[in-house]
Amino acid sequence: MTISRAFTYIFEDPDWVSKIVILVILVFFGLFTSPLLIGFAVFALLFGYQGALMRNVRQNATPILPPWADWGRLISDGFPVLIAYLIYMLPNLLIGAFTGLTTAAAGNTSIVSGGVSLAIACCLFPLVLGYNLVALPMFTIAQGRYAETRRFAVFFELGALWDVFRTHFDAVATWWTGLVIALVALTVINLIPCFGWVIGAALVYSVTGALGGMLHAATFDKPKRKNT
Repeated sequence: MTISRAFTYIFEDPDWVSKIVILVILVFFGLFTSPLLIGFAVFALLFGYQGALMRNVRQNATPILPPWADWGRLISDGFPVLIAYLIYMLPNLLIGAFTGLTTAAAGNTSIVSGGVSLAIACCLFPLVLGYNLVALPMFTIAQGRYAETRRFAVFFELGALWDVFRTHFDAVATWWTGLVIALVALTVINLIPCFGWVIGAALVYSVTGALGGMLHAATFDKPKRKNT
């Protein structure tokens, strides 16, 4: 796994400008229409495209960025991934809702509500952090396998996913390192009005898709390390 290539591979594609422009337009359109059903279709399309990208990374295809072709197939491929992602993120959503409701019920004064929010955050943050440190790479591993097999059940074969997580922990750690670097870079880029937002939106799917493809390649093809 080469983290730096996740940020540079797009420039190897002679059609990278048009592909990234389409990607950016879809991301922004999906964000604005997310309360509507069409927004779910857009994000399903994006997940389908990301799955094609992950397959290209594993196969070392050239160029790695897939063409924007057969959108119907991309949507049908990505919709199960979107559903699985929402299920994986359900604990985060429930904890967020619990925090909001508890803070609102604590009172209207900023001191009381702030104190309640801080107390809840201190208690639940380790739980949320621990869950996401394991759940996000397991979801990514499953996403790569789904891209190869089209088996929705692979997202919920938790025993098998945990075994891959455990036996390929070096690859998972590298993936997390790349993801943190990407998030930091995205935060800095988003400080630039307009232009930064456009570049940041492209990074979300292009960089994380490449990192996911690298993790998929490392865990799908590489023999498991035997415990001694």
